Amino acid sequence: MGGMNPSNIQAVESVTLDAPRDRAEALRWFYGDLVGLEPASSGAAGDDLRFRSGRIVLTIRLAEAAVIDPIPVRLTVLVRSLATVRKELDERGITYEVFTGMLSSDRSIAVADPAGYRVILRQDGTLFGF
Repeated sequence: MGGMNPSNIQAVESVTLDAPRDRAEALRWFYGDLVGLEPASSGAAGDDLRFRSGRIVLTIRLAEAAVIDPIPVRLTVLVRSLATVRKELDERGITYEVFTGMLSSDRSIAVADPAGYRVILRQDGTLFGF
């Protein structure tokens, strides 16, 4: 997915989510490898995961018992290539929903991250690659 702008979180301020500790590796794959966010320094105790998008930081607090509300959208991320993301999700058998807006280039997918949060992934302003 190189050569294009890096993925970035669309948010006014940094985002914090809670997640079960046993989902840490799956969350690293989802937000780092699949979505393309840049890893950031974790807390001193190693009890969280952090990803950076410019000035915005996504912090995932890891705990033994985390309460997940899967219905509301918790995060929107612009990705480099929805086609690449969809291919990877299909290969892993991960279900997602496709949404098309008013323009043919206005497409996004909704997917649950490994902790169960609903995340919207969008490709920034292209007509191709979906």
